[in-house]
Amino acid sequence: MKPGAHLRFATDVRSYADEALQKILAHGQFDWLAEKADDWRRPPTDHVRTRYESKNLGDIAPVFYEFSLKSS
Repeated sequence: MKPGAHLRFATDVRSYADEALQKILAHGQFDWLAEKADDWRRPPTDHVRTRYESKNLGDIAPVFYEFSLKSS
């Protein structure tokens, strides 16, 4: 990834969301772009809902994390 590139992560599984957030933040090279809870609770405007997501099989409402790769 190039500096400034965005990484998006979405899931409806709590353990996966928690682990991914912890690992991405611990990496140290990503800035989490959320400024308020709605920033990760609402899908991005260009989000395409999948058939899997439509089945609501996860244990939480979907979360949508977005990060930016820091400049070196």
